Amino acid sequence: MEHPWSGVPRQERSGPARAWPAISVPATSSGPIGGPRSEPLDRVRLFVKTGAPYAAAVYTLTESVGIDRPSADVWAILIDFPNVPAWEKDVLEVRQTSPGAPTTGTTFVARRLFGGRESLIDCRITEWQDGRAVTMELEGGVVRRASVTYAVEPTGVDTCRVSYSIEGQMRTLLAWTTPFIPAIGRRLVRGNLANLARLAETGAIA
Repeated sequence: MEHPWSGVPRQERSGPARAWPAISVPATSSGPIGGPRSEPLDRVRLFVKTGAPYAAAVYTLTESVGIDRPSADVWAILIDFPNVPAWEKDVLEVRQTSPGAPTTGTTFVARRLFGGRESLIDCRITEWQDGRAVTMELEGGVVRRASVTYAVEPTGVDTCRVSYSIEGQMRTLLAWTTPFIPAIGRRLVRGNLANLARLAETGAIA
């Protein structure tokens, strides 16, 4: 039996072409795709293309506090790393993982809370000025990389000023929060420095 399509040209076998409805894309500004451009869609396309549209963003923060104690006394508290949870909020534990007294190259692991969730932070001292300043490289939790410096400057025989500075990057999926980190972190850092001052001046936080 002859096949029903035999002798019929291929382009005519499926019948007349169908007309599909047009799809419109909401827009907020002009662009090359479909006429007007949708800003949210552009951001999605950027993320898909690069995988990390904000990954290169860096946040910085600097704060300081005056303390009515000699700089040597305050320095001793700062480098007593296992006791950091006594004055730094959300730090649960700091454990040294390399031998010897703290100096350049010394490593630590810290247990810390981020948004109520516990994370492990790898720490390494990258700069050490005995009695004056220590810089640590941090990685872990929500932080992709951060460099933190605590410095102590004498302002008198029995007084000093402690400064804290940080430069860092968030993990890729949280990189969009980078512009908000200084505002969020400033309150936390000020509270930590106030705790440090009370501990140095009175021997207790409360």
